[in-house]
Amino acid sequence: MKDRAGSLRGEGRRKGLRPVAVVPESNIPPRRTLVPMNRDLVAVALAAGLGKRMKSDLPKVLHPVCGRPMIDHVLDALEQAGAKRVYAIVGHRGELVREHVGARAVCIDQPERLGTGHAVSQAREALKDFRGDVLIVCGDTPLIRAETLRELTQHERRGDVSGVVLATRMDDPFGYGRVIRDEAGRVLRIVEQKDTTADEAAVHEINTGVYCVDCRALFDALGEVKNDNAQGEYYLTDIVEILARQGRPIEGVVAGDSTEVVGINSRKQLAEADRLLRLRWLDEAMDAGVSVVDPETTFIDRAARFGRDVIVHPFSAVRGASAIGDGAQIGPGTEIRSSTIGARARIVYSWIEEAEIGAGEQVGPYRKIIPEGQ
Repeated sequence: MKDRAGSLRGEGRRKGLRPVAVVPESNIPPRRTLVPMNRDLVAVALAAGLGKRMKSDLPKVLHPVCGRPMIDHVLDALEQAGAKRVYAIVGHRGELVREHVGARAVCIDQPERLGTGHAVSQAREALKDFRGDVLIVCGDTPLIRAETLRELTQHERRGDVSGVVLATRMDDPFGYGRVIRDEAGRVLRIVEQKDTTADEAAVHEINTGVYCVDCRALFDALGEVKNDNAQGEYYLTDIVEILARQGRPIEGVVAGDSTEVVGINSRKQLAEADRLLRLRWLDEAMDAGVSVVDPETTFIDRAARFGRDVIVHPFSAVRGASAIGDGAQIGPGTEIRSSTIGARARIVYSWIEEAEIGAGEQVGPYRKIIPEGQ
């Protein structure tokens, strides 16, 4: 699917996920002071994508990233950002998505996939009496941070502003939808690469496909979106120009880390997203006092807890809600699953699952400790 005004989620995105060069922070204009808007907030997660390049019978949003379906990471971020209710727009194998998310989201079917604007329009009836903001994200962006979404929802707005779009800056923006602003910094429209003038092509600010928009303004604008384009689809990005023309503009907030909003459409992109999220969690662990000898060969789950001065050696994994005590050493070549490892314990070339290892114990090499009966 390709929207006339492209974004990182697929409309105008280049094939293949590659490292993204972000403009240095010193070149990014300072953000406006954040003031809590004190408005009710719901979220719409676009989760109907077929994911043809995945070549899978599994719905795209149920493919795992760091051990959990990618939609779970998105739902975590939305809940932590303050969304009181989440509506998931589902399509391909929607019954599987519905079963998985359970009570975490209200699933709404999109019988025909006619573009991102058409997808959001499916929530019109459910939100007809809602007065507040709608936070729109893509279900295939598991790297999005709750802090980024929270900043978007709390962005200070002038009285005539109907919403905010999340943008990001790239050294090489070729192939992406450009965010075009006026002299006052207001977003006028989003222009796809092939439609840009020379001046527009020189813009380094691009659209991410994440929005926070007043509910009434959103559905008013969606009612005016046309499908008079080569794909015959209704594109969410068109609401930017429609609302600007109506005098209810959408402002832009610039995200410093463009990898947060990269969507997943292939197995290669899935593997890269897994790597990026894993390295992010490892960075957090190292900042908290854990020594990771080789991050590229080390795997930890977000739920794992570490004491001070823990050392994790290469080719090791700490999964589930494991707890590693002060000064313990894990690895090399060790798998810890849902276990408690005591302070100063040393585990070498072993598999520990649902077990408790006492303080100072030495395990391995080549030990396997698993629940009885397995």
